[in-house]
Formats: sequence, C-alpha cells, structure tokens
Amino acid sequence: MSVKVGRWDIMYSHLNKKEYKQIGGGSYNQEGNQKKIGKWIELDEGFYYNYYNQITYNGEYNMNGKKVGKWDILYIMYDRWGIGQYKQMQILNKLKGRKQIQIQCWWIL
Repeated sequence: MSVKVGRWDIMYSHLNKKEYKQIGGGSYNQEGNQKKIGKWIELDEGFYYNYYNQITYNGEYNMNGKKVGKWDILYIMYDRWGIGQYKQMQILNKLKGRKQIQIQCWWIL
C-alpha cells in the first residue's frame, strides 16, 4: 500500500485533447498518516462520471487534518459544445465548543 505525503496534484485533460491542466490537489503531512493540510481543491466523487456537471470543493485543512474556515463549492456546467459556466456555492465550518458544525448554503442553479 502506498502512503501519500507531500504535494499531490490532480491533472485533467478534456475529451480528445493532449494537454493536461491542474484542476485540484493539495498537500499531505510528512508523517505518513495521510492527513491533508493547508489549501486543497477536491473533486466531487462523481466528477469523472458526470462530464456535463462537475463540482470541486475549495478550502483549507488545519494541521490535524480537519476542515476549517470557508469552503467554496465550484460547479461547472458544460453545454453540448463543451463550453463551461462556473457557479459558486459555499460551505462554512464553525467550531462550537469541541464539536464541529457544518453550515451549508446552497443555491439552485
């Protein structure tokens, strides 16, 4: 089993194109316990299976591997010609006592 440490980038190539661009990624700590730290762009689990509606989550992890602060959700919707339009949503993480509460704000697109 491989252990993730350091910087990991997620690269993507549009249909039938040879060039790749970075669309996500972030850093894991150096201790080998695979905790995410710092700024991350994460892909929704259905990102690769739903070409016309792709979602990323952009935010930050603390040194303990917990999500902190504001997380933006970027939603890109492609038309049949492959032209994309971004919409933005947000998730806010707040700490109350020792429990983490996730507040979600959604917009219907």
